[in-house]
Amino acid sequence: MKLRIRFSKHGTVRYIGHLDIQRYFQRLNRRSGLKVVYSEGFSPHQKMSFAMPLSVGYESDAEYFDIEVAEAASSDAVISAMNAKQTEGIIVTGCVLLPDNAQNAMASVRAADYAVCFRDGYDPGFDIKAAVAAFNSADSFIISKENKKAAKKKYNSRSSGGETPAFKEIDLKKHIYMLSIADDNSLFMRVSAGSADNIKPELVVSSLCQKAGKELSNTVLLVTRKELYTDNMLALLDVGHVF
Repeated sequence: MKLRIRFSKHGTVRYIGHLDIQRYFQRLNRRSGLKVVYSEGFSPHQKMSFAMPLSVGYESDAEYFDIEVAEAASSDAVISAMNAKQTEGIIVTGCVLLPDNAQNAMASVRAADYAVCFRDGYDPGFDIKAAVAAFNSADSFIISKENKKAAKKKYNSRSSGGETPAFKEIDLKKHIYMLSIADDNSLFMRVSAGSADNIKPELVVSSLCQKAGKELSNTVLLVTRKELYTDNMLALLDVGHVF
């Protein structure tokens, strides 16, 4: 049986990195009594695959991992067993049985929803509502984005000294599927995500600021990931079914 688990991550655990979260759930799976299937070979490991890693400092309503189990009574039984052993700040909120032909969680991600707000007392220094309206009405929104693959290639091939990161121009309009703002200046955005085109919320907000002639520090933003989607904008949990 291949299960997809959804969990939320709030509070101080937002400062726990992805690798530690993986190790945490490996231990939790054992403590909760799940009949997890292990790989074969010299160093067996649990057959599990996480979706797109969450940046340190982000909170989330919708983190995902897939896991293979020998058997499970029901979705509710899995959720209850895991939450009975959870640490503060992490809650399992969904469990579905995946079809045999489903892509794993990591390969499935194509888009993500984020809620972004400014920390209390911070003033962005420009009319962000007007900036969002201008973005939505524009035909294109060209920005420079760091080309990390090119920068990494140059870094690995250099013999000594520093190396200037490579940048590429992209049209942000092609990668933002939805952008709106509330009365409290909090932003909602649906952006491309995954291994091919991954747009971070900080890039969106800082680009709006730069167009207004302002600079933005990432430390003033509070980011919550709300959902992850497949290429047909199906939430990852909706790929499977409750059992």
